[in-house]
Amino acid sequence: MDSIKSFKGYGKVDEAEERAFKRKTRRRLIILVISIIVLLAVIIGAVAGTLIHKRNNSSPDTASPTELTPAASLKAVCEVTQYPSSCFSSISSIASSNANDPKILFKLSLKVAIDELSGLSQYPKKLQAETSNSQVKHALDVCGTVFDDALDRLNDSATSLEVGEGGSLLSDSKIDDLKTWLSTVITDQETCLDALEELNTTKSFNATLFEELKAAMHNSSEYASNSLAIAAKFLGLLTNIRIPIHRRLLGFQKAAPSEFPAWVSPTERRLLQESKPTPN
Repeated sequence: MDSIKSFKGYGKVDEAEERAFKRKTRRRLIILVISIIVLLAVIIGAVAGTLIHKRNNSSPDTASPTELTPAASLKAVCEVTQYPSSCFSSISSIASSNANDPKILFKLSLKVAIDELSGLSQYPKKLQAETSNSQVKHALDVCGTVFDDALDRLNDSATSLEVGEGGSLLSDSKIDDLKTWLSTVITDQETCLDALEELNTTKSFNATLFEELKAAMHNSSEYASNSLAIAAKFLGLLTNIRIPIHRRLLGFQKAAPSEFPAWVSPTERRLLQESKPTPN
């Protein structure tokens, strides 16, 4: 009888855990959907608003709507990241006055990540010189190796953005490559900390050294995360809806009031002309 009660109790625990898991999964999906909707709303709202403005002006000499300022463009891109503040501050410090092309902003995010990790790559050797413990030295060797690998993956990402003549879009496969490489950059840095943290159960563990290296890696970890988010959530989205990535963010070619931007496809033009377009 007791075993039956125990079994029933176990079943209730399983059901409770399953409900909790479903709630967490549902919450994550809701957050993801909301994020995508907000991003689409920003892009589509700007496009639709500009087209309405064009229709309401009958003069062919009417100036084209102004593009987003570089700061506003960068802020829109950084909003998709987990660390928007570090994304904005790090990129804005090196961005030119007319940098509002999403691909250029992504390249700049890679540059700050590369620069930060390059400065960090020799740090394990510095720490090795300060300790005589062989286990700690070995863990720091791991850090040096994975830092070099992370730099290679960042450079691969930057090189992949060199599009040939006439190329205007990053392909789905190239976006997948970027996500793979940038995920590896993040994993490499976590591997370094794991190698040191594994010494936690031994006398070799050095909490001060661990925290020192973790603090030194703070920026490089955030910058890599920012680049991954921009590639996955922004460039990937623009590629999926076939907006040329080399165009300035939310910018338009100067044209007659009745015309659409050159990169808007015939299907999208029909949708934008409808008063109440229906989603797919």
